[in-house]
This record gives sequence, structure tokens and C-alpha cells, in this order.
Amino acid sequence: MKLYLRSILVLPILLVPKLAHATDESVFVSCELDNGAQMEVFIRHGSFSGEGGFSYAYRPETGPELNLSASMAEGPVTPWAGVGRAIWSSVSFADNGQIYEVWNSFDRLEPSTGLQAGLNISGNGEYLDDFSCVSGDIAPVFTLEDEMMAAGYCWDRNDFAWSRTDCG
Repeated sequence: MKLYLRSILVLPILLVPKLAHATDESVFVSCELDNGAQMEVFIRHGSFSGEGGFSYAYRPETGPELNLSASMAEGPVTPWAGVGRAIWSSVSFADNGQIYEVWNSFDRLEPSTGLQAGLNISGNGEYLDDFSCVSGDIAPVFTLEDEMMAAGYCWDRNDFAWSRTDCG
């Protein structure tokens, strides 16, 4: 009986660090891409004072991994413009002149396809490559926008940028 009671008392202590970590981050996209690589983007939750950000990990079957991050203050999120058949948004990460844009999307005319996600890569304003998720976890549409607003940002429709002041 003493062993059982000790286990009950120790178990919550062992779980605390994992539970605390889980509340600090959430998955935006975690998937296998159609090229066989693994991609993960996590959201580090901000507070209304503006902290928070995003992390990106690309793990190819062979070759080096790529790990990048972007703060919410950098404004890396592109929200859905409100037109078109697909509701989508993306978060971008810059590295050595290349942009890695991770997106999620929902086709309003074909809802049976469910959520989609992928990666667009560009360099010096030119298209380089794109990949789609074939399996994995994808956050609901508007997740990125909700996270930015929860951290005290608003989308300025006049400047097409995230702001912490009055948005037009």
C-alpha cells in the first residue's frame, strides 16, 4: 500500500514539466511532406504584451536539418484576405535569402478534402519549390491569426502588416 501511495504522490511531480511545456506551445503543422521529409511548425504562445513566436523544423530523409524561428513582432503571419474558394493563412521563415512559407488551407467548395498544408520555398522573390503534406497534424484555419491577436496584434488593412496600435 505504501508503494501505491508514493506512486500517486510522485506522478503529479513528474508530469508538471511536460504539462507546463504543452501549454507554452501548440502545433500549427506537423506532417510528412510528399518528398518524404518531416516538417514541424510550432506556435510559442504570446501574451498580450507581445511575446511569442513560431519555430520551424525541416528534417529531410537525407541531408542536414533546418531549424528556424520567427517572433510575432517580426509579423511573419500572412492572414487570409477574405476572398477565394480556399480559406488559408501562412507563416514565413527567412534564412540566407530564402523564404520558407508554411501554410494551411480549407477548400470551402470541397469540404470533404479536409484541411491541407504545405511548404512554399522562394529565394530573391523567385519560386524555388513547393511540397504538400501527405499525413500528419494540421491546426484549424485562423489559428495563426487568433494567436497573433491573442498576443496583442491586429492586422492593419491599409498597411498589410501586423500592428500593436490602431489598425485601419
